[in-house]
Amino acid sequence: MCGICAVSGENAYLVSRALLTRINHRGQEGAGLFVHPGNPSLIKAKGLVNEVLKDDDKLSTARIAVGQVRYPTQGALVPENIQPIVKTIDNVTYIIAHNGEIVGFRDLVKQWNLENEILSHYSDSHIIPFAIARAQGSNLEAKVISGLSELHPSWSLCMAVIVQNKKPLLVFARDQYGIKPLSITRNHLGVFALSENSLPSNNVQETRELNAGEIIFVNNDKIRSHQLPQKIEAACIFEHIYFHFPKGQFSGIDIIKARHNLGQQLALEEREKNMTISESTVLYAPDSAHIAAVGYSEETNLPLRPGIIRRHYQSNPRGFMAKPEKRASILEAKYEVIPEYVKDKKIILIDDSIVRGNASRYLVNLLRGGGATEIHLRIASSRIEHPCIYGIDHKTYEELKAHGRTTEEIRDFIGADSLLYLTVEGMYKAIGLSPKESCNACFTGNYPFK
Repeated sequence: MCGICAVSGENAYLVSRALLTRINHRGQEGAGLFVHPGNPSLIKAKGLVNEVLKDDDKLSTARIAVGQVRYPTQGALVPENIQPIVKTIDNVTYIIAHNGEIVGFRDLVKQWNLENEILSHYSDSHIIPFAIARAQGSNLEAKVISGLSELHPSWSLCMAVIVQNKKPLLVFARDQYGIKPLSITRNHLGVFALSENSLPSNNVQETRELNAGEIIFVNNDKIRSHQLPQKIEAACIFEHIYFHFPKGQFSGIDIIKARHNLGQQLALEEREKNMTISESTVLYAPDSAHIAAVGYSEETNLPLRPGIIRRHYQSNPRGFMAKPEKRASILEAKYEVIPEYVKDKKIILIDDSIVRGNASRYLVNLLRGGGATEIHLRIASSRIEHPCIYGIDHKTYEELKAHGRTTEEIRDFIGADSLLYLTVEGMYKAIGLSPKESCNACFTGNYPFK
């Protein structure tokens, strides 16, 4: 799961840097940007956007940009895997920013005899220019369409293609399952694509999500759309629960409304199971569970308090994304209890999900240390029992706390007094998607493509 953008218009460097900053929560291991014209034309490094992309008047004339913030789920943490990647094949240069994970890409590497081009530590994104270069087609756009149609999910991508010294052709595209988000906006600054449909409302701009299987070409600010045959609707449900910024839409669903409904549904299911904790205080795991906690608090008429605060200026603030050896130190540096809201109180702690259980365990221990008398953990999603093969970094059964364990065993590991997950049915109902309209494989084991 990464964040990608592309811009065609004035001040492309500044606009794209601002867009990447808006989606820096989607990837924090690296950031990169290609600009045209520009000197340098490619800037990328490990770090956050504000650490990598600085003010530079020399780039003010750029009219084209392609960028990414990286959250690595494939390939080693090496410079070659920080995007955009740049590859020239047969005098055509491809500049690619990719979000997702292409299933079976190593099989394609072998099938196409690319072992010497795509080394073992390279990410799956490196297969994309070769898929296009080897495709049949009477012109560049036809080759792009043919090449992308050969790739398995999951991918959303922004790409610039340069034939010799001509102006770059911009390409925005989503795979035929629509697993990963991508939106297009047109306003007075030009045309741009962004992973999330979360820009400020503006009456003079048009914003929409790309359809599953849609490929958009932008050439001299002229836009042309091509639609690949759609497979099945499989929007990643984890976007609604956790990944997406708490604003905007994905798969036509309002993110704030979905998370608020998840909290309300959690309270309803708690009541049905006679697990309501009276005279308690509702807290949330900062910050992704905040809106679900609001919905839960409203449904239960229990007070909501900011009992756990998060320091927002860590170099890698999303512990879920960090590598295992970093997670413990990130948690310790990140959270602190406000004793006035915790000491001598029964606490309902709302969190969006449990993947490995380490963060939940840490927060429960933190609240115990803050003087809470009881801690009841409520999860605004279902049990994550299956790995993700589409670009979220929980890739093995062994690392998933819910796989092969009962809810009681998980509660015991975390140290809470009680633990309640949403049912799968309640999760669908709250978000407003049916199982047939989403990728829910991490909860159900039903993979839209494998």
